[in-house]
Amino acid sequence: MSLLMNEKSPFLQKHSSDLVNWMTWCDDAFQYAQKTERFIYLSIGNYSSKWSNYMQKECFQDTEVAQLINSTCVCILVDSDERPDIAGYFSDVCQIQNGGTGIPLNIFLTPDGEPFFAATWLPKRSTPSIPGLVDVLPRTKWLWITQRENVYRSAKSLTDEIKKHALPAAGGIPGSIQVKAAFNELCNKYDDNWGGFSSVGAQKSVSGSKLIFLLDFAEKLKNLKAFNMVEKTLRKMWLGGIHDHISGGFFELATDERWIIPNFVKNLADQALVLYTAALMRTTRISFSHIHPYIMNDSEFELTLAKDVANFILNSMAAPESVFCASSISENESYYLWTEDELRGIIPQNDYSVFGQTFSVMQGGNFRNEFSGLKSGLNILYMHEDIKTVAEKFYCKPEVLESKILEIRQILLESRNKRSGLKLNNQVILSLNGLAIAALAFAGRVFENKDWILAAERALLFCQKTFPDPKGNWRRRYIEKTASTDVQFIDLAYLMWGAIEVHLATNAISASKKDIWLKFAESLIAKAEELFADNEKHTGGFFATDDKDKRVLKRKLCEDRESFPGENAVVVRVFCMLAKILEEPADREKESPNSEELAKERLEKSKKYRNNAKKIAATFVRPAAKAPSSYAFMLGSTLKI
Repeated sequence: MSLLMNEKSPFLQKHSSDLVNWMTWCDDAFQYAQKTERFIYLSIGNYSSKWSNYMQKECFQDTEVAQLINSTCVCILVDSDERPDIAGYFSDVCQIQNGGTGIPLNIFLTPDGEPFFAATWLPKRSTPSIPGLVDVLPRTKWLWITQRENVYRSAKSLTDEIKKHALPAAGGIPGSIQVKAAFNELCNKYDDNWGGFSSVGAQKSVSGSKLIFLLDFAEKLKNLKAFNMVEKTLRKMWLGGIHDHISGGFFELATDERWIIPNFVKNLADQALVLYTAALMRTTRISFSHIHPYIMNDSEFELTLAKDVANFILNSMAAPESVFCASSISENESYYLWTEDELRGIIPQNDYSVFGQTFSVMQGGNFRNEFSGLKSGLNILYMHEDIKTVAEKFYCKPEVLESKILEIRQILLESRNKRSGLKLNNQVILSLNGLAIAALAFAGRVFENKDWILAAERALLFCQKTFPDPKGNWRRRYIEKTASTDVQFIDLAYLMWGAIEVHLATNAISASKKDIWLKFAESLIAKAEELFADNEKHTGGFFATDDKDKRVLKRKLCEDRESFPGENAVVVRVFCMLAKILEEPADREKESPNSEELAKERLEKSKKYRNNAKKIAATFVRPAAKAPSSYAFMLGSTLKI
């Protein structure tokens, strides 16, 4: 029986049918490697990773590859959703060794756990640009047998290099130089025609962190260009195939510059960041309105966008307990695709012509295979032009066309729901829910939608009651009615953000809420300081994990991610929000006989939080100077100090 059968992780369970003799990340695996004198093959992936799924089918369920792996290595499989600390550490290894990283990660380790080879996705057989597992493994086995001392030397050198980057030296607080450098760098990467920022080839991701930074920058410096970059990006994404025009929500990335061909993975984090960005876009637009009154002419777009994403989160990602699942992925791309004949058979005849032209449907299909570039005969629904422009071509009012499309969407949704292949990753991850709570609460406050605010508060209440155990130890994952896996800093950081946004949102609709969520946020800060603070004061920041797992060879100081806000950057923002809240005494305190004393106490706490924000930001000033746009969210957060 597979050792993965009893694991809670859906990703690990899915691999229990593999032909590879997987072990989990545990002492037994390392002890077995030491006893047998074999090197370790570590594979890190997650449930929603398209390339992890490809590797499973092509390699781990292939007899030839499995026999080679099993006879050569001790095999360890890690779920990056379950252990982001392990994924983060070995992502750094891959970045240093190859100049890039991603999921899945394929790492060779010594029995002591030191890495000496790192790569991302590996096919079964070599291509002109990517080595294959059946070629890499025999060469590595030969090196391990004949040149083991050199392998150990190489592993130690790489480990020492990683440890060097563990604690960035603090400098001054990031200022206008770094902030403007990040803006200029994003301008250089920005696609003027289609919006967004290309990373690998024409591939584009949602890049929520960067969009939020641009809006922070636009608001603080009244920079219209930064605002326009965000608006164009979101409008092009809205029209493209990266937006699911049937059930709503956004896929993780597009493989082309025009946002047409998605990867068919929907993550909760991306939905939350798009929703948050839509709400922040509205507040930024309002702040510009006295300078550029015309800017309010198109102000309904972000509300339409917010409704689409919020409804998708609440309807399609909700778990039974009022919280939210991590992701959804289709095992078959055709789940989201349509032939023209199929659409003609579903859509009322009188409406097909308008719908087909609106969503770029072609008889031979508009969807091209990612690898061959050949048309598949299938169609991904996307729009060349917005509804207003299409309506003009058909001589009808935009609202009439919108109403008709809404009817057809419902028909297609009912038809698509009968298909098989869509899988929901039903893990409830604390960090992802904290982010979703923050987005729903903020958007609810901005767009005055009480339902979103109440949904955020219900989710926060569930997290508050369910994720700590009776001893007060927090967990990071809830599945099958059980909370498990030690909490990491990212979980508490994102949940703090959610708690602060819920505090602001609930107080906006009901003065009776008082400060219950404010106090909860402060309790999370205390827990984070207990578990993750740099107590030796090398820096002002927080580590990603506690120091229990000695197999992770360094405690990583959390930095910004390419797509998602880094934990320390989030806490800088949270501390600034707390400071601002505490600077204004609550109404009931103004009426208290001890009002002066209470106001003084709040002011002292406000100063403490702002000073802590400065210390954390100072830790990242030097890395931010080297790669400004990679620290965009952190730099945006420093604008709040």
